[in-house]
Amino acid sequence: HTPAARQAVSESPPTGTTPTGPAETAGGIDVDALLAFMSQLGIAMTAAGQSVSASSSSLTSIAMAYGADAQVSILPNTLFVKLRGRETSTFDLASGVNRSLRLDQTAAIFDLARRAERAEMSPAEGLRSLNQIERTSSRYSAAVRILGHAVLAVGLGLVLEGSLSQLVTCILLGVLIGELKALSEGHRTAEVLAPVVASLAVGVIVFSIVKADLVSGPLLLLIPPVVTFLPGAKLTTAMIELANGDAVSGSSRLVEGA
Repeated sequence: HTPAARQAVSESPPTGTTPTGPAETAGGIDVDALLAFMSQLGIAMTAAGQSVSASSSSLTSIAMAYGADAQVSILPNTLFVKLRGRETSTFDLASGVNRSLRLDQTAAIFDLARRAERAEMSPAEGLRSLNQIERTSSRYSAAVRILGHAVLAVGLGLVLEGSLSQLVTCILLGVLIGELKALSEGHRTAEVLAPVVASLAVGVIVFSIVKADLVSGPLLLLIPPVVTFLPGAKLTTAMIELANGDAVSGSSRLVEGA
C-alpha cells in the first residue's frame, strides 16, 4: 500500500471544554487507529474481489461497532473514509496498487472483517492482523503449485473426454503454465503479460505438434492449460457493481477483465 494521507478537521468544542489527547469515539476508541484500520481493510477487501457496495457496507458496520459514524466512498484503487468522533471529524484518503491475493488470504481478510464488525479486537490489533495476513507466504511450495496446474489441466481434459495422448499433452502444458505463473508471481508487469505469453506459447506448441501428427484435436489442447487465466470472479463482481449503480468501479473491472 502507498502511505495513507490523513487530514483532521476539528470542530468547535463545547463552551468551557478543551479537547486533549487523540480523538476518541463514543466507545473510547482512538479515531486515528480506527481510521487507519478501516482504510487498509477496505483496500484489502477491494483487492480480494469484493464489490465496492459490500465493502462500503462492511466498513460502515465496523465504524458503528466501535461507536463512530462513518461515510465511505470507494473507487478503483482509492478509498475515502470520514469518521466522526465525539469532538472531531477525521478524513482519510487511502490508495493501494492492484495486486492479487491467494484464496487463503482472501478468506482470512473476510474473516477479519466479520470479527471487526463485532468489535472483537482493538483497531490497532486489527491492523496488525491485516499486515500479518498480507505478509503470509503460500502454504504450498512452488513445485506443488506447478503440479496443481498440471492436475487441473488434465482434470479438465478428462471432462472434455480427451484421448490418452491429449491428456499427456495437457499435463505437460499444465506444468509449463504453472512454471510461467510461478516465475511471474509478485511482479505486476509480468503478471499482466502472463496470459498473453502463455496463450501464445500454448498456441505455438499445440499447432506445431498437431501439424507434425503427434496428436489430434487442437481445440481440446488449447483450453485446459490456460483456463486459470480466465477472470471469472472479476467479471462477476463487475456485473454486480454495475447492477448496483457503481458505474466507475464496475466498468473499470469489466474493462480489466476483458
